[in-house]
Amino acid sequence: MLLAALVTTTAAEVVSVISSDAAPYRAAHEALVQRLSLDGHRVRTVSMAVLATDGLAALGEPACVVAIGSPAAVWLHEKKPVTPLLFCLVSHPERAGLLAPPAALGVSTDVPLADQVALLRETLPEAKTIGLLFRQDHLDSKQQVDALSAVLPAGMTLESVAIDQHASPAAAIDALLTRRIDVVWTSPDSSIYNEATVRSLLLTALRRKVPVFGFSTSFVRAGALVGVPRPRLPRHPSRRLGC
Repeated sequence: MLLAALVTTTAAEVVSVISSDAAPYRAAHEALVQRLSLDGHRVRTVSMAVLATDGLAALGEPACVVAIGSPAAVWLHEKKPVTPLLFCLVSHPERAGLLAPPAALGVSTDVPLADQVALLRETLPEAKTIGLLFRQDHLDSKQQVDALSAVLPAGMTLESVAIDQHASPAAAIDALLTRRIDVVWTSPDSSIYNEATVRSLLLTALRRKVPVFGFSTSFVRAGALVGVPRPRLPRHPSRRLGC
């Protein structure tokens, strides 16, 4: 609906800039193409690699640009293109600077942590210890650990492992799952999770019989026990069980 309001009633071109080849980003792009094609609009994809080489000239003169994921959104916003900029699959847009003038419009992936913990407790009432991966060298990632810890109810504890302090993501995942945790909580942090990391986590967790709390519908479909599909209204997380 937001895109439909920004493009003309006649056929228009929209440029989609995808942060990476991660499955959630691809799914969002495919949904964008499918929706806009119904109204006769065209969607052209420009990669981050092309933008890094050719700059904003690679965008041409579309009706609007849609950034899928935080890296693409931040890069485009910092360059301040004249074309209207929209975003999706972005976590904490205010922290990313996307709301600074000229503000970009879009959909945040953020579901309040307290709501996520409530959903997790409802699904796994016996879970007492939550495990998570973070990056020691990323301020936002470290703050995520503190924020999650702050909303845990009495009787629940947090075990965290810095992925950048290990030889590989697989080694960090192994280190986390060797601890006595009841569930692994994940967040849409592109500095940690890509398709390979998600696959490694789910396979290792399955072998160790540790459930995973996913951050997207794709994560749940891939094997996470429960998750928070990106809702249109972030204050209302949805329940979706997987196996």
